Amino acid sequence: MADKISATRETFSLERFSKPQLESGKPLRRNRKRSIRSVRARRAAQALTEPGGAGLMLFVEKLFLWFLFYSFCGWVYESILVSILERRPVNRGFLNGPLCPIYGAGAVGAVVVLGQVHNPLVVFLLSMVGASILEYVTSWVMEVLFHARWWDYSDYKFNLNGRICLLGAFVFGVGGVLITSVIQPQVAGVTDRLPLPAIHWLCGVLFVLTLIDLVVTVCGIMHFENSLDNLMAAMTHYGDAMKVAVSDVTGKMSESWKSGKEMSFDFMMRVRDAAMSIFNRQQRRMIASFPETAHRTQQRCAGAAAPDSRK
Repeated sequence: MADKISATRETFSLERFSKPQLESGKPLRRNRKRSIRSVRARRAAQALTEPGGAGLMLFVEKLFLWFLFYSFCGWVYESILVSILERRPVNRGFLNGPLCPIYGAGAVGAVVVLGQVHNPLVVFLLSMVGASILEYVTSWVMEVLFHARWWDYSDYKFNLNGRICLLGAFVFGVGGVLITSVIQPQVAGVTDRLPLPAIHWLCGVLFVLTLIDLVVTVCGIMHFENSLDNLMAAMTHYGDAMKVAVSDVTGKMSESWKSGKEMSFDFMMRVRDAAMSIFNRQQRRMIASFPETAHRTQQRCAGAAAPDSRK
């Protein structure tokens, strides 16, 4: 209560402003926003020092709720963007649920590190650099763990090893400014008004669901490379069989067109059946969610099925 009274007095003290400033109202609004931020920062600091660790636990729970919120927003953004680029509905996301954890981690990191930075240019530049580092490291770690690259900026200008690009960094910089200056104060206000029991229950239930989703997803795609190798072996086998069949009808010009169509259809059906039996549900979902991975899979399979030019 004392903090509210202090912030109110500091905000609406008329003796600090000249008459033109008071008429415009801009310094008052700007100073009021900074005062609210300062009060919330002091409250957070006081909560962390509460006895028994209760304040720290509450702070961590709020961070987790913010992480889920921004992960959901990232999922919505990614799904809309990729759906437009692919011209088909794409359920974008590493997890089964509507979450993109990399966005949640980046947004919460910006809130914690840049929450008290009031210079938009500094926030923009630090958000660009921080988000680019996070995206690069995440891409590299996921490729090492799952032997697949889930996004690729090789076709974009000013990219670094296809993992990050300047355009993406610019978007993340703008996002950092919007989150710290506009969105997060509203989000923090909502979580501050939630009853403590509701926060505890929400965090507990959502944490369990997210953990189960993570375990199921990771277990499902752990052997993605082996499944891809099995599909390539099947493609090679069917490709060799198709070459033999083509050679049998080469001399029959009247039947070659019809036979070629039938063999192509049969080949595609066999490949589809092989893919359905080799890739599990999680792997098929990941290929559908990340078109870059699907394109590489098609290229590798096409290379495996193509005839050997040395023969």
